[in-house]
Amino acid sequence: NGEPTVFTKADTPELPGSKISSFEKIDNNSMYVGGNDGVSLYRNGVFTKVGTRNKEYLGTVRDIAVVKGKLYCVTNLGMFVYRNNDFYPIRSGMGRVNYNMAVDESERIWVGSGAGLFIYENGEMTQLRLLDDDPRANFINFINYKDGKLFVGTNNGLLIVTEENKGEFKVKHYGPGDGIPDIETNLNSGFFDKDGIFWFGSSYGLVKFDERTKGIGIQPPILNLKSILLNFEKFDYSKYCEEILPNGYPKLLVFPYHKNNLVFEFDGVALVNHKELKYQFKLKGLNDSWSPLTTFASITYSNLSAGEYELMVRAVDLDGRQSEITTLPFVINEAYYKTWWFITLCMLLSGALVLLIFRIRLRRIREVNENEMIAYKSRLVSLEQKSLNASMNRHFIFNSLNSIQYFINTRDRLSANKYLTNFAKLIRKNLDSASSVDNRITLEDELSRIELYLSLESMRFKDRFEYVITTNDIDLEMYQIPAMLLQPFIENSIIHGILPQEEVKGLIEVNLELKNDILEILIRDNGIGVNQSMSRKTVDTGDHRSQGMEITSKRIELMQKFSDEAMELIGPKELVGEDGSINGTYVLLKLEPQNLED
Repeated sequence: NGEPTVFTKADTPELPGSKISSFEKIDNNSMYVGGNDGVSLYRNGVFTKVGTRNKEYLGTVRDIAVVKGKLYCVTNLGMFVYRNNDFYPIRSGMGRVNYNMAVDESERIWVGSGAGLFIYENGEMTQLRLLDDDPRANFINFINYKDGKLFVGTNNGLLIVTEENKGEFKVKHYGPGDGIPDIETNLNSGFFDKDGIFWFGSSYGLVKFDERTKGIGIQPPILNLKSILLNFEKFDYSKYCEEILPNGYPKLLVFPYHKNNLVFEFDGVALVNHKELKYQFKLKGLNDSWSPLTTFASITYSNLSAGEYELMVRAVDLDGRQSEITTLPFVINEAYYKTWWFITLCMLLSGALVLLIFRIRLRRIREVNENEMIAYKSRLVSLEQKSLNASMNRHFIFNSLNSIQYFINTRDRLSANKYLTNFAKLIRKNLDSASSVDNRITLEDELSRIELYLSLESMRFKDRFEYVITTNDIDLEMYQIPAMLLQPFIENSIIHGILPQEEVKGLIEVNLELKNDILEILIRDNGIGVNQSMSRKTVDTGDHRSQGMEITSKRIELMQKFSDEAMELIGPKELVGEDGSINGTYVLLKLEPQNLED
């Protein structure tokens, strides 16, 4: 009859409290009612309390929904589900703040709280993290769902959430720049009228919101260059470019290598949702992809390497409309010390310096080597002189003259003439060897001199020994060797090897053999051996102390140092028989003779 009916807690004990805060229609004759004392079912004018727990457990009911036959409600204490004749909490971690909810066409429950927006599906609660980072936008005051869009009232304006793909959401924000008088919406104040227009309350008043209204906001945003900072300071563009375009942009900036820290600042303009403008950047020459959308209208590039670059910038509004791309080309020159001409010059200077150092070092090494060679040659000349003296020592000459005198006194003219002739030839050959070029003589001259020496010693010691010289068909005239190498070893064999052994006639063998261009000269005797000979030298025997052998050994050592010739002296060593007896001594001399044909 046009008069309201009032239900109070006193008159209706089954009423859900004295403060009624939510309704959920079931059909034309029934609905759920929520209040500060839980939930009640209203059917055909009768209220029936739902659940058995007290009001402190459930709290003040803010919103109610029936999904897939189950009753859900949200209160200031959280979210609850009705089963087994009572309400049970859903553990969600959404905090103890005012709650509200809505059900979409997929029967997912959207829950809003002071901690953000959540989706409850298949028994799991998931937070939607696509809202603004502003804490005010995460404080949800109401949720309404219609035609695939979720209208969310927050403390930072109205958000419209749409799901473009499964699990991918797009969020539009409407605030004072879009005609909403105040950013703060009121709790549970949103609804749709019969024409599909959305109404909601704010702290300023009632707002009628029709998303279908077109007009402003169709135009894409506009992007302007605000400033460029060089090494974080403003600068005159004309100092680094040849032309300034009519829009105030530099045509092409060219910077030196040490001015490579750049900051580009822009300003975007949009008639709708100006504060929601975002920006994207792409620097050709550094990367070929656009950066993620950002609310910062500036970008910094530090320590850019030398090269050609092109900065591309665009602004994107909330609806995805893009501004025209602003392009700023610039160049950073290569450092002079990285240019090809500087590197080439450094390489040439370094090469010249290395070459100079090498030549100085090589000169010093040559000087040292030359000084050493001079010293070696000087010592070698001295040793060669000593070798000549050793081969013509006073004892040998005195003994030879005594032998000649003996043959004369015994009227042995033939022996005297023979001895005197050979002695004269030997002296002459020794003098010729001393004056030869590089102190080298042919094998024929050396063996002839050795044979003269052996013949004189054999006559002097009255056939105490025999000698054999074997050449093995070597062309003695075609090879040269250092002079006076062999006589000291033969003299040592006679004096220290054969003469002390009076009961056995001595034998001295000289064998020459050419093996792979190496001449091997083997001198062998059947004397008393090295060890016994050394033990008998208790009394100084003057020049017969193997002084000639020491001189020859030193000559060979020096010749090895300043020549490429292969020289090796083996021995003196004892000849040992199979029964362990000492059968004499041998010396092996290996050297590389000069081939006169070469």
